[in-house]
Amino acid sequence: MGRTRFSLALAGALVAAAACATGAVQGEAVWLMTEGEAALAPAPVTRAPLPNDGPVIKIITPQQGAEVTSPFPVEVQFEPRAGGAPPKMDTLKLTALKIFEIDITDRVKPYVGESKLFVKEAKIPTGRHRLKLTIEDAAGKQTGQILEVTVR
Repeated sequence: MGRTRFSLALAGALVAAAACATGAVQGEAVWLMTEGEAALAPAPVTRAPLPNDGPVIKIITPQQGAEVTSPFPVEVQFEPRAGGAPPKMDTLKLTALKIFEIDITDRVKPYVGESKLFVKEAKIPTGRHRLKLTIEDAAGKQTGQILEVTVR
């Protein structure tokens, strides 16, 4: 990847982070991924299993593999696994899976509640995108899940 393309992606990430903070206060749509980030090559699909010992991750919306129009709602609930400890919401991490992982956690932090993530109007540029959610419980056990969505 050229230095210019990386610089554009980094600059776009900073703009998106600033927009996220403003949207949280004003109730506007929130950019989860910039045009520059969305244009990066996708990460190779791996068969390595994600950790699955921690909290249960329930993606309410959008549904796995859904086609959506931006902006769209994002709602994810986190529950203790049977016999497990409660989720530690401060360990929630959200990354966009591109040629390298782009940490977009800070863009959604204002929308994290006691046991869920709810973004009323999430904006992602057109294309097929993979987002990885990971979270730990109070005992340090982790769960990860990948959400695939196509934005039209």
